[in-house]
Amino acid sequence: ETWVPKALLTNGVVEFQGQRFQVPTAEWKNAELTAEVALPAHEQLARVQMNLQRGVPHTIQFSSSTLELNGKLSVSSSPEGLSLGGTLFWLTNRVELAARFGRTGWLPTNAHVQAEAFRIPAQRLALKNYQDLKGSLSLTWQTNRYSLDLAATAHPFPQVHLPPLKAEVHARGDTNAAFIETARLRAPWLSAQLSEHAQIQFRPPYLNQPVALSMEADLGRQ
Repeated sequence: ETWVPKALLTNGVVEFQGQRFQVPTAEWKNAELTAEVALPAHEQLARVQMNLQRGVPHTIQFSSSTLELNGKLSVSSSPEGLSLGGTLFWLTNRVELAARFGRTGWLPTNAHVQAEAFRIPAQRLALKNYQDLKGSLSLTWQTNRYSLDLAATAHPFPQVHLPPLKAEVHARGDTNAAFIETARLRAPWLSAQLSEHAQIQFRPPYLNQPVALSMEADLGRQ
């Protein structure tokens, strides 16, 4: 900020882990960085604005019309580490997130992501004869352990004689394995359920005990 109060860059390129990002414009002014970032391979474009003034929590705002995503994050530091929190909006859905990072390691000491009531348009999921999918999502990370709870339901239109479409996942675990307490899907054309309390390792051998996946399909009701 002291040495470069204002700067403008154009037609930049950043390569990261094999991905090529284009930066059509990037402007630095009064400790604020505003940039456009494009990922041509996936036809994505986003605008990012960062406030990096000293002595106050840093803020990051971003928006992407191609992803229909926008949000605002706040980042602050303390002797214990970094704290991050904010809100994301995708379509009409609000997602709250918060995380704390220690001085060492890249994993957070604790984090929480929650969408109390999300709604995904039926046409986005190609759900013919069904209304929008509605549900909730909660993901908590605490001292290298996590828990995940997801529940979603799509009801058929009143004049359509079909059962509701339901998905439910409840899991917990750590950096070594996932313990799937419940994982089931119910749809007119497919019913699938993983055996309860299934344990899946993240490295060989992936299964220490038998895991059963039961499925029933009715291809005539697709």
